[in-house]
Amino acid sequence: HELDPAALSASSADRIGRDILMRIGVAGFAMMNIMILSVAVWSGAEGATRDMFHWISAVIALPTVLFAGKPFFVSAWNSLKGGRLGMDVPISLALILASSISLFETINSGHHAYFDAAVMLCFFLLVGRHLDFRTRAVARSAAEELTALEVPRAVLLQDGAEQVVNVADLVPGDVIRIRPGARVPADGAVTAGMSEIDRSLLTGESLPAQAG
Repeated sequence: HELDPAALSASSADRIGRDILMRIGVAGFAMMNIMILSVAVWSGAEGATRDMFHWISAVIALPTVLFAGKPFFVSAWNSLKGGRLGMDVPISLALILASSISLFETINSGHHAYFDAAVMLCFFLLVGRHLDFRTRAVARSAAEELTALEVPRAVLLQDGAEQVVNVADLVPGDVIRIRPGARVPADGAVTAGMSEIDRSLLTGESLPAQAG
C-alpha cells in the first residue's frame, strides 16, 4: 500500500500552533503598552492622572486577558466539569483574581492596579504552552510518519478474484497479492511469482523473493 499523505496531515496541529502564537502576540503587544502606562504611575502620578492611566490599562488588559487566556479558561472549565483540578485551574483563578482586584482598585481610585502583572502572567504562560506544544508536535510528527508507513489493507485472492480487505481480517492460509512497489502487509511465504523485497531498513540489502 502506497504512502498515505492524509496520515501525515498536520493541519489540526498547525491550527493550534498558529492560534497560540496569535494569542502570544496579542498578549505581548498589550503587555508592552500597559507597562508604559504603569511606568508613569510608578514614577509618581497621582489623582486624576493615575486614575486615567489605570482606566486605560483596564481597557487594554481586560479584553486581552479574556482573549489570550481563553485556552486556560476552557481547560480549567473542562477540568472542573470532570471533577478534577488541573494546572489550568489555579492559572485561571490567578488571572481572574488579578484582573478583578485591579478593576476594583481602579473603580475606587486606588493607588495600585495589577493589570500589567495579569497580562504578563498570561504572556509567559502562553510562551510556556507554545514550547510544550512544539515538543509534543515533534513526537506526534514522528508517530504520524510511522503510522503512515503501516499497511492497513491487503489484496486477498479468493477463487482467482481480488478483494481488498483489512489486514486485521487476514487469517492463516489466505493468499494475498503483492503488487510491485507495494509493502508486504503480513508475514507469509511466496507461493508464485518472482521479484525483490527491499529489506534495506533492517539489513541494508535487497533480497530476492521467488516461489519455492
